[in-house]
Amino acid sequence: MEVDLALTNGVIYPLATLESKESYSTMLIKHGKIVSLKDSEYLSAKVKAKTVIDLNGATVAPGFIDAHAHLIALGLSMNHVNLGETKSIEEAIDLIKAQCTTKPHKSWIIAVNWDESRWKERRYITKEDLDQASTEHYLVAWREDGHLVSLNSKALQKIISMLPQTVSEYQPLLKDGVLKDLPPETIPVKETLAEQIQALEKAMNYALSLGLTTVHDIIKGKRLEAYLNMWKKKKLKLRVRIHPLYEYLDQVSALNLQTNAGDDWLQIGFIKLFADGSLGARTALLQQPYADDPQNSGLELLTTEELILRIKKTYQHGFGVCIHAIGDQAIENVLTAFEHTKEIWKPNLSTIGRPRIEHAEMLTNRQIKWVKALDIALCMQPNFLKWQREAGLYETRLGKARTLGMNPFKKILSFSIPLAFGSDCMPLSPLFGIKQPLT
Repeated sequence: MEVDLALTNGVIYPLATLESKESYSTMLIKHGKIVSLKDSEYLSAKVKAKTVIDLNGATVAPGFIDAHAHLIALGLSMNHVNLGETKSIEEAIDLIKAQCTTKPHKSWIIAVNWDESRWKERRYITKEDLDQASTEHYLVAWREDGHLVSLNSKALQKIISMLPQTVSEYQPLLKDGVLKDLPPETIPVKETLAEQIQALEKAMNYALSLGLTTVHDIIKGKRLEAYLNMWKKKKLKLRVRIHPLYEYLDQVSALNLQTNAGDDWLQIGFIKLFADGSLGARTALLQQPYADDPQNSGLELLTTEELILRIKKTYQHGFGVCIHAIGDQAIENVLTAFEHTKEIWKPNLSTIGRPRIEHAEMLTNRQIKWVKALDIALCMQPNFLKWQREAGLYETRLGKARTLGMNPFKKILSFSIPLAFGSDCMPLSPLFGIKQPLT
């Protein structure tokens, strides 16, 4: 037998033996597939390997799968001002101001990853704050979850005429330059195909360094070209399943693509819908108002009727759906929509797969039973438990009682509901996600 690669002298754990901790010392690989595992160092005269790697006792484990990520967006963000480690608004402004000194006036400067729950001020960054950094540049500062963005006066003036009326209507903080759950492409910063490809390469290398080998990537439709380019050139380093946003359904359909089209390296997944926003932005749709904003119960991005129509259209085009729903009322709306479209998606379970709810952080006990009865899947984020600590962001937003009932992974698994874990790139780290429920 001839193989491409032999790994020897290691401690190798296949997925099937992780619980029993049974290991092997040699792995044989051909055409990218494991063809043999041996329980002792093994390269017989009948086995010829093109490459042999002596692991010197190192451990080999199955690669991680991140079921909800934003790879190209992550790669692009590596070129922006990272506010993820800042402890105050003042510190964030200093970083942005430093970047302004390197760019000509009228340049767009993007800052990312801020989280007011880590700042001493415990509030959103505003137009007035950003104006302290510059009034000559267009400044855009994205909250870590991507559901809220703050702009300085110059950037706000640039895009104000582009905002749909519906957005302006629900923006009580518009005067502060704080915008929530904007439609795609509202911020007029366009990256080139070359920049998207470079970002994807950066993000893939970073993902590999974390032990990830497969990623489900939520993308704007225009970024599909970057993936197709890399795939055609056989330059993808990860296996990727793409979930385009609903706004690009017609564009993706025009390419004669459907769910599960592709190969081992690149597949088309589901179409992504949004039922609500985020808890950080106070736009997750709740059955009871926010504890720290009693006049607000969140944002209904799509009504139940709109969800039903979009689910039907998506399946008519040969795609499955995954729907973002964080708040308990948003989850209720999504489950109702799935209930009223069973005749559309149930017959496609064997070919398209189960529809998914993304995040589902505030599932009630009744809703868990409903998920089981419908036989749909959930994709949740254990790393979000970083906000579920005592006196953390979620307790501030919801109060202690509601916070304690969030992310009930154990109960979900007790119902044998299909449950996938993803990071949402907050952060992209499987080990960070594993650590959160255990600490």
